[in-house]
Formats: sequence, C-alpha cells, structure tokens
Amino acid sequence: MRRGGSALYSHCSRLRNTQELIHYLQHIKEFWHRLLRGNYTALRKVDEATVKALELKSPRYSRRDARVLQGLLMRGQIFAEFSQPEREVIWGDLRSVDGLIPSLFTFFEDLKYLIACAGCLKRLVRLSRQDTVYTAFQYNFTYSNQVGNQYTLEVAESTFVVEPGQVDRLDIGYRQLWLYAMRHYREIPKEAKSRLLAKAVVERADENILSALAVLANKVGFESAEIYDLKQRSSDNDIARNALLKARRPDQYQYNNSTLEASVAQIVSLFDTAVPVPCVFSSPSLASGSLKTPENRCGFPDEDSYEQDRKSIFMTHIHCEGEEEGEEITSFFVRRSVYLAFFGNIANAAKIFSASQVTETDGRDQEMISLVEEGSPAEVELERLERVQQERFVQEWIEQDWLGQEILEQEA
Repeated sequence: MRRGGSALYSHCSRLRNTQELIHYLQHIKEFWHRLLRGNYTALRKVDEATVKALELKSPRYSRRDARVLQGLLMRGQIFAEFSQPEREVIWGDLRSVDGLIPSLFTFFEDLKYLIACAGCLKRLVRLSRQDTVYTAFQYNFTYSNQVGNQYTLEVAESTFVVEPGQVDRLDIGYRQLWLYAMRHYREIPKEAKSRLLAKAVVERADENILSALAVLANKVGFESAEIYDLKQRSSDNDIARNALLKARRPDQYQYNNSTLEASVAQIVSLFDTAVPVPCVFSSPSLASGSLKTPENRCGFPDEDSYEQDRKSIFMTHIHCEGEEEGEEITSFFVRRSVYLAFFGNIANAAKIFSASQVTETDGRDQEMISLVEEGSPAEVELERLERVQQERFVQEWIEQDWLGQEILEQEA
C-alpha cells in the first residue's frame, strides 16, 4: 500500500508540474478534512460508493446535483456508517462547496488535461533536469515591462489592461500563461523531442498562436531566448509565400527571388488592413436553467465546450465569485473548477480584477523601466524550503492507508 503511494509521487514528480499536482492533492485532502472536521475515525467510515456518488457533483450551484445527493444522503445510501444527525450536518457543509467535488479519479483525469496545457508552456522556457514548469518560469521572470505598483492583465485575446495594485506579479503572470494554454492547447500540439517523432506528427503548431503566447509571456514579465525567437516569427509571410507557390505548379512555373519577396510583402500588407473584431465583455454563467449537463465534468472538454468557453477563460472571469444557482452547471463552471483545483484562488480576487480603473494598451510592446527589485536571496531560499516542505507533506499524505488504497485501485 505504501509502495503504491510512493509510485504515484515518483510518477507525478517526473511530470514537471509538481506545484500544480501538490495543490490538487491538497485540494482533495482539504475537502474531506473540512467535511468531516479532520476526524480520521470518520474518514475511515467513508466507503467507495460515497466517494463515487460525490465526485464531480456541485450541490451548491446545481439543483439537480443537490436533489440527487440529498436523496442518497437522507436515505443512508451514502455516508451509511453515519447517524442521521451527522448526515444532516454533512449535507449543510456539502451545500457550501465552491466548485466540483474532487477525488483521485478526477485528479487523474484532470492531470491528462494539465499535461496537454503544459506542452504549450514548455515551448517558452528551457527546463533543466531539476526544474519544474513553475521554477523554470520563476527563473525567467525579470519584471520586464512592469512598472512600479502596476501589472498587466489580458482581458481578451491580445487585449491588455494595466492595473494598479500590490499583487504577486509572478503568480498573476504565470496563471495567465496557463489560461492561454487552456484556450489554445489544441492549436499548439506537444513539441516532438526528436526528428523522427516530428515527421510522424501531422498537426503543426499555429505560428500566430505561438507568437501571441510569446508576446503575452513578455508582457507579463517573462524573458527567455525561446520567447524572443517565437516573438520574431511571422506566419503571415509564410502564408503569403505558400499561397504564391501553390497558385502555380512549381514544376511548370517559377518566380525570381526579387519578384517573389515583393509579392509576399504586397500580400502581407493586405493582411494588415484587417481590423480586430470589437471585444464584447460579458461574464460567463456558472449555472443555467438548461437540463443538459456538461458532457465532460473532468479531463478534456468536448469540442463544443472548448470553442464556447475559450472566449471566457481569462483572469477576470475565472476568478469571479458568483452565487448563482441553476438546474445545471455550465461547461465554463467545469473549466473554472479544474483551474482552481490545480492553482487555487487568489485572495480578494473579485476586488483585484473588477474594482480598479484600467487603461487599455494596443497589444504592442512597450518599453518600461522596472522599479521593483528582484526577490532577495533570503526570500528565494524561504520559498524553496516551503516547496520542499509541501512536497514532503504530500508524499506522507498519499502514503496514508485511506488514500493509498484508492491509489492501488487506480493503478490496478
């Protein structure tokens, strides 16, 4: 049993997303400890049927979920080893849970989604053997393009605002890159590690999407050789050149170099006449009156949900604090829950992202002088020790009997 927990920890460590995985596992642990007041005797009374009935439900936002769980609970079909008064207390606590109820099953499913998104971010930095995705970005956070007590926020695709305020700009910037990956991971397939694998990959990353990701990374304070190279790419030139070459069979026609490049420039100039579609800032719903439940409540979203929700996966929406209730939760609610399980909420998020006056920027690079010094060596060492302590905490936790048994079942 202990070996099963250690195997999971070892596997998760190799995925280079240690911080995010630790947070998700803590999220599971905190849910059960809050629900049962940290009583280990009560935790051991929770059976598999109860865990399966609860996972992926949201009785606070979905009336259908609430009816189903309340019926099972009051009939003693879940939490069967608890008394009726105890089950009534549990029901009150379940009604206050913000987000989908997590479990090890949801962890493993959502982990697949996280890995796909991580593939996007790994194109921006070089990871050493010791690095996680987070530490690699932490190392490349230079405070460039950040002035005084201000930070840059992307509120729609390539639409940025500059917010005043004292915030953890590394954290805010890092989260925005993950949200970009959640919106575009299908357009940025995982980079092949060898030429042989690269030949087998049919899909190629969208150069415009990659370039925009690099611009975002730079705007929120990150710098690396990879980010610089991606920013310099111009897929418009490639598209124009390919169009000219495909328009006339190369075995029958040819362009001289000067004519070809002049024609490419002319076509690109026509691309530049396009104007951005005006942004419509509307808050997505967390619940709806529809009887249709989201097709996937964990792991990857279905295609329709992916296209619909990507317009709303920005900090200003993902950290909203809604009290709405409906017959069913929305697919955006699912994406928000997955994000919060891996990254957690931000203190005073609603105030930070909605109360301040903002000034829009035009999406172009701006030369800014940073007035903030980098973290002191003592602060960096303190953060490192805290991370080591968190990892040790999770390793010990996943080796406990009540969790270890579920891990073994997942590995079977």
